[in-house]
Amino acid sequence: MQTEKVKVTSSLNGEAQRFLALLAPEAKEFDWRFILPDSRLDDIGTGLKIINQRGSARFSKTAAQTANEKGYGVFVTVNETDGAGIKAKNITRVRAVFADFDDGLPDQFPLQPSMIVQTSPGKAQVYWLVEDDMAPAQFASIEARLVQTYNADKNAKDIARVLRVPGFMHTKGEPFPVKLVSPKNGKNAKRYNTRQLLDAFPAVATERNSQRPRNIEKFAITLGVNAFDTEKVQAALAFIPNGDRDEWLKVGMALHHETGGSEQAYDFWVQWSRTSPKFNETDQRAKWLSFNPENYDGQLMKLGTLFALAKEHGWKPPQRRELIIVPLEVSEKVAFDESALEWGTKLCREKAETKGDWDADELGELMQRMNADHSVVDIGGKVLVTKAEANPLIGNQIVFMSTEAARQKYGAVVVGGTENRPITAFNKWERWPGRRYYEGVGMFPGSSVKPSIVQRNYLNLWGGLRITPRKGDWSLVKQHMLMMCSGNEDHFNWLLDWNAQLIQEPQRKPGSAIVLRSAQKGTGKSMFAGFWQKIYGMQHVATVTNSDQIVGRFNAVIGQSVLVFLEEASWGGSRASGNALKERITGATTTLERKGLDPITQPNYARHWFNSNEDWIVPAGTDERRYFIADFNFDRANDRSYFDPIFRQMYDDAGVEAMAHELLDRKIESDLYTPPATAGLERQREFSLSGVERFLFETAKSGQIPRDDLSSFAHDLGTSSTVVSTTAVQNTARGYCDEYEGRALDTRLGMILSEVGVLKSMRMASGMRRYHYVFPPIDEFRARVSKKLNLPITICEPLGHEANLRGSNENQRDQL
Repeated sequence: MQTEKVKVTSSLNGEAQRFLALLAPEAKEFDWRFILPDSRLDDIGTGLKIINQRGSARFSKTAAQTANEKGYGVFVTVNETDGAGIKAKNITRVRAVFADFDDGLPDQFPLQPSMIVQTSPGKAQVYWLVEDDMAPAQFASIEARLVQTYNADKNAKDIARVLRVPGFMHTKGEPFPVKLVSPKNGKNAKRYNTRQLLDAFPAVATERNSQRPRNIEKFAITLGVNAFDTEKVQAALAFIPNGDRDEWLKVGMALHHETGGSEQAYDFWVQWSRTSPKFNETDQRAKWLSFNPENYDGQLMKLGTLFALAKEHGWKPPQRRELIIVPLEVSEKVAFDESALEWGTKLCREKAETKGDWDADELGELMQRMNADHSVVDIGGKVLVTKAEANPLIGNQIVFMSTEAARQKYGAVVVGGTENRPITAFNKWERWPGRRYYEGVGMFPGSSVKPSIVQRNYLNLWGGLRITPRKGDWSLVKQHMLMMCSGNEDHFNWLLDWNAQLIQEPQRKPGSAIVLRSAQKGTGKSMFAGFWQKIYGMQHVATVTNSDQIVGRFNAVIGQSVLVFLEEASWGGSRASGNALKERITGATTTLERKGLDPITQPNYARHWFNSNEDWIVPAGTDERRYFIADFNFDRANDRSYFDPIFRQMYDDAGVEAMAHELLDRKIESDLYTPPATAGLERQREFSLSGVERFLFETAKSGQIPRDDLSSFAHDLGTSSTVVSTTAVQNTARGYCDEYEGRALDTRLGMILSEVGVLKSMRMASGMRRYHYVFPPIDEFRARVSKKLNLPITICEPLGHEANLRGSNENQRDQL
């Protein structure tokens, strides 16, 4: 017996497009799935039970509606795909986390849902839209919490899940219209960043992840899948023979299941397998693609399996230090209480006393300790050895040394050989197959909001946060920032957004710079460097006092910096340096040159913050937009009673942690690429005027130009045009120009004068035909100059000829 044909109304159909516009407003196509309930199989005879199609939102008016009328349920893939399929491997971006509730909604959620869709009586699907890049592991963690705490359907939590589309009928059983019930107007769905969602839906504690060592986060950053420690995995793989097929398969399945089949994990498997005589990359690739956890009947093999195999072959897991204060994203981590040099030297002394030899277990542990302390890396045309060092001031850092220096360092740690040809710990390690090696070095910043993307087989120098952000009070600093912005709330919010972007997305430069200027010293401009250095460490927040350190030849200081403070900055006027500075602020890459190493080009993540008491701080052309310039006066400079409470709040009462917490959660709404125009920017534009521009500016302000015979300073520019000889104008303008600009003055002056309405004409003067400039009426001239220079013209009292003209009248008359 056939069921009735499903009716789909046009009012319902419009709801589908509203839903899709909220889910992915930028999407041009979606992955649709039509599923026929078993109860309706008789309706279509030999038709397909499941149909997958790809189409736009308007697709809902055609094929989707037709399928629904035939009895198919209409579903769409929630998260963005590559267009090649609807599986986890095809997902390219998380659009939303979601939950399917079959027994009604919970009483409340920690975050207001972005959308709620009623699928049938008493059943609903809830969405929280994601506004940034969420890693698959983070998505899975949130879904697990929704299942455990809020009783969401455990079968509807995978990243490639298809869910019902509002605007169509639920065709399983009695037809029911699927409706978008929130937001009620179909608009303004709230979006959340990853940090907000992870805070609201924290990870579910399990026996496995509760025992995981702290600070092991690198693979979550590198792979974007399940977090594990790459160094530990590499060390374990070095002990497992790759000739046994059963063990080979176990290793592959463990890496695949732990990471969701990521390509980076596959590369690990290939690198480990490659030295086997049985290695066949075609076979290996086919096996990798065949590993499917959903079809695996037994206990999933994960990293525990891999580590157990390594232990069977003599591997001993390193004991991680418990005193690392902050989780490092740097792949070099201090892993033992004693360094390889300390431990090896101590053991050598014991061997000398007992006249014993190093056994296999001791050598194995020494190699692991060497790997924890060192790696080999190509950098600037040289092969160097790295050393991980913990520094209480600048944070954990990487130090580079030559291979010869490393050999000398370990010269006393002899593990074998003969008296004439000893084998040292370094000799052994540099030939060890498990030795860590990187093809290059770079800094790949990231945050909890937007994780790092690390170039394959590169050493990442990014150290991440050195503090743990938490709620608190930093209101005194915010009050001071508002004062620096002269009480302008819009400028204050832009400044907060600029700082928030630094902690939320350190890998994306805003394309603008901060300039703080005050006439007095001791006004609190420099304290921000200390706050940011506590957040990121001195290796990522540099302070320089000479602009040559960032625009000069040896500029390595910016190589690991996401923020550079230029203290007591002033500008010398060099055109080349000015162009270099502008490129540093907006450029995506930079060429670094370290002494003794070849120059290298790498991504440029450094923002710039200028603090100064000087008049001319930055080169700001007439169309300059790069700088947010706060030029302020402060009557409590160097006042301890004012600043001491600020420093107590920030350093003693966790104000820096509160600052980081608020900035991480802040929604950025400003256009950071285009800072607001301030009076301070106008001041820097005025100081940056060229000689010819300065001549125009001063002439417009005074309203006077020199007479032809120069016997007195000026014609008063009035309501009609004023004619002046070109020689007189050129001589006056030359007084404002340096030697370089003066060489091509005639051409440059003529061009810029024509742009402000000053025309050149031939006229009779003293019985001879000579060129003259015709100036427009003063109001028109001032308006044109103001627009040309992007500066307001403040009318001033006319200055005397002697005060304005450089050079003598006699010389100028001679030139006439």
